[in-house]
Amino acid sequence: MQILFDKSVRFRLIEDYGLNCYKDIGNGLLLDFNYTNKDYVFSWLLGFGDKAEIIKPQDVRNEFVSLVKNLAKKYRT
Repeated sequence: MQILFDKSVRFRLIEDYGLNCYKDIGNGLLLDFNYTNKDYVFSWLLGFGDKAEIIKPQDVRNEFVSLVKNLAKKYRT
């Protein structure tokens, strides 16, 4: 899975995954890792708000988009 993070969360990534866990690609920090529990990853990502974006794979990105849309429905007024 590849996730693009805003540079403002650099220290949180280092705390969670270590000093060399990401690649600085200019417009953000790219974290490339394998996961065993997708639900945990989704929950972790929600904690970053709009400072994180799943880049690959597309099917996981699509599933996360659906989760966020369903969450937004609960908070419509």
